[in-house]
Amino acid sequence: MLRLRVPERLAKRLPPIVTEVAVGVAAALLALAIRKALSPFTGDEAPFAIIFSGVLLACLVGGWRSGLVALVAGQGLTWFYILPPVHSFGLNSHTAAALAVASASQLALVAMTGLYQREMRKDAEALQEQLRIREHLVAELNHRVKNTLAIVQSIGHQSLRRDAPLEEAAKAFEGRLMALASAHQILTKQNWQEVEIRDVIAQTLEPHGNVGDRFVLDGPAVRLTPKSSVTLAMTVHELATNALKYGALTSSSGSVAVHWSVDAERFRLQWREQGGPECSPPARKGFGTRMLERAFASDIGGKAKLTFAPEGLRYLVEAPARQPL
Repeated sequence: MLRLRVPERLAKRLPPIVTEVAVGVAAALLALAIRKALSPFTGDEAPFAIIFSGVLLACLVGGWRSGLVALVAGQGLTWFYILPPVHSFGLNSHTAAALAVASASQLALVAMTGLYQREMRKDAEALQEQLRIREHLVAELNHRVKNTLAIVQSIGHQSLRRDAPLEEAAKAFEGRLMALASAHQILTKQNWQEVEIRDVIAQTLEPHGNVGDRFVLDGPAVRLTPKSSVTLAMTVHELATNALKYGALTSSSGSVAVHWSVDAERFRLQWREQGGPECSPPARKGFGTRMLERAFASDIGGKAKLTFAPEGLRYLVEAPARQPL
């Protein structure tokens, strides 16, 4: 950037205005000293040539204010020490014109340098903002990758347990990974922002049957956080898989109704199966059952209940109403 930022670097020791004035005066004195040293060779010719360099130097080191100080100080010192009559502020028409033209030119130099520095400062600030955004995105990506790997590790550990047949465990693991991928696909489309509950449920159920055919979805618009979206997708996948293996979807006449509602106080989500074989509790609780009872309900601060009614499985989640869940 076309600026050494000396006032900012000394801001803790001196007020910026003091530094800017000091830089401007120092640049003017340096330019005058050089000009005086050249006087034996130039006489009173080109009295303002070196002052231009002093003004530019002040702008570069201290900014446009320093340049303006250097302009005023440099012109005054040149007027008094270089322009004839020397050591006097008297002027003839020729030197007055030269002083006016030089002052106007140096003022234009200060203005152009200041404008250029301002644009450079804007570009630098924009670059810094982009770097901050990139660092935030990298940190967020690392966080999401770690969370996803933790979920996959948990799914693998629970699916590939020792007492389960390898083929069955592999199929369960693959299905759960597909549900996780489906949730991530929805979130990616929404830039990992809030998503609609209907979209999550519908896309998770798509591999298991047509929504509107064997699945009926009914409920108002409810927004979910990314974390809740993932656990809801996993929950719906477990319910659908169970319905295909043991529940309502094993029968051609079976169906599933998914209904959710929200009022001023409560959010409710219910999964109801009907038309399938008589439902009975499992002999033991597996990973799927434990997840149904805990995962989604825990994420939204509520409670879940599984009911193995003879006419079909019932799953109910209740939580305090808020947006997003």
